[in-house]
Amino acid sequence: MDGFFSTGQAARELAVSQSRVRALCESGAVEAESTPGGQWRIPADELEKLKRDGLPLLARPLPQARNGRPHQGRPALLGAPSERVVSAAEEVAIKESRLRERRLDRELEETEEFFRERQDMEAQRQAEEWEIEQERRANAEAQRLREERDNRLLQYAMNSVPSEARGEVEQEIHEHVQAALDKVRLGEPPTVAQRVVDATVAKALRPWRRSKDIARAIEDARRNLPFEMRGFGWEPTGWESQACQSAAKALEAVRPDASYGEMRAIAREATKSFIVAFEEHKAAVANADAAQRAKQEAAERTRRDRDNRERLLRYPRLQFPYGMPDAEQQTAITASRRAFAALPEGSPERDLEAARDRAIKPYLDAQTRRKRKEQLIATSMDQIPAYVRRLAEEWDFEGKTAWTLDQEIREPIRKALEEILTGDEDAGAVGITLRRLVRRQLELA
Repeated sequence: MDGFFSTGQAARELAVSQSRVRALCESGAVEAESTPGGQWRIPADELEKLKRDGLPLLARPLPQARNGRPHQGRPALLGAPSERVVSAAEEVAIKESRLRERRLDRELEETEEFFRERQDMEAQRQAEEWEIEQERRANAEAQRLREERDNRLLQYAMNSVPSEARGEVEQEIHEHVQAALDKVRLGEPPTVAQRVVDATVAKALRPWRRSKDIARAIEDARRNLPFEMRGFGWEPTGWESQACQSAAKALEAVRPDASYGEMRAIAREATKSFIVAFEEHKAAVANADAAQRAKQEAAERTRRDRDNRERLLRYPRLQFPYGMPDAEQQTAITASRRAFAALPEGSPERDLEAARDRAIKPYLDAQTRRKRKEQLIATSMDQIPAYVRRLAEEWDFEGKTAWTLDQEIREPIRKALEEILTGDEDAGAVGITLRRLVRRQLELA
């Protein structure tokens, strides 16, 4: 990558102080070049490397020592005072003053460069906001014009619906017309949009008109049935219902342009087989009664077996441990149902109970492991503060307190434990894992 960054720009990109970046440049810990004015410039590829790998550690010098102990205040003279010593001290003071002046000049130039960059960014932001606002206004105006056109044509479409069809197809017509208008460009002539609406309404009414003719043909076929096949009042007989269903099914395959007369003939033809079957049914009433009783007995046995199985399925709900998710309970019940389905009707209750218990056991074991896992995680999270305090006594974390470190690493460690643990581990192994995760989060591993 080409180009260089100032120490202020690099500090913002790395989220550290500018003085720390400058100190790294002065110590040679990072690759940097100095301008004729004494300002540091960092190459773009070096900045990318620092963002990827992190900042290197900056070594700090030990304080001057005397007799094995650090001294404070002015340094002690090594010899008797003299004019030469005084002159040398004054020269050192002048150089130190000049050095501070040069550093102030460099910091001033970097600060002014920072504010210039911020002003340029603010001007760019305002220009972008202006363009966005102009685009928003144009879109809002186009949306307003489209809504006015769509509302006018939707009202026209709803007024075109026949009175007897209102309440049945209005919602469908509204949806179809709206979908059709979405495809019509706003700049097209009004007559084009109106023709699209007329065609859409006609197409939407076509199924309604066809359903009306089908209903008339089915009603004609029903009235053509023998009197004793039809029910009294509003309650139809089974024969009547089946005949009407057969007529309706036959009319489903009729061609789209069939006339009402053709539909009526097809519906009557479809009911003839039921008329013949009804006549045969009357002759076999006695045998049908006996068969019906046998069928009812078999149904009663089936019902008792089903009720017994449902009773056995309700029992596990009392055994599910507290806190087991409802979805998993339902899954366990479903597994029990599948186990019941594999047994024949009338199976002994002990066989049903054994099948049920085998089906729900994996889910009970999974809940036990999950609770064990939650307990291990909770215990581990309680151990973090003490371990972090112990590490903070041994390591320097750039001034961060043990509480701050605990808050920074707590959530990542919780997520890591949730991914690693299964609930089958012992507390000792979990403690080792926790300490390894803490050291890894604190970059001590």
